[in-house]
Amino acid sequence: MSLHIIDNMCIILYQQRNVIERMFGWLKENRRIVTRFDKLAKNYATMASLACAMRYLR
Repeated sequence: MSLHIIDNMCIILYQQRNVIERMFGWLKENRRIVTRFDKLAKNYATMASLACAMRYLR
């Protein structure tokens, strides 16, 4: 592979990683998600999905 293609792939991966890291940073601001008040994993996953949907609609 040429160096130019590798550089482009690194830039794309960095951009995708940045989006995920910012999403987790935002989720950590929500106390219920961070402290995991829900006892069941299913309920926790539902709250995390709801928080992501609320963020998306914002």
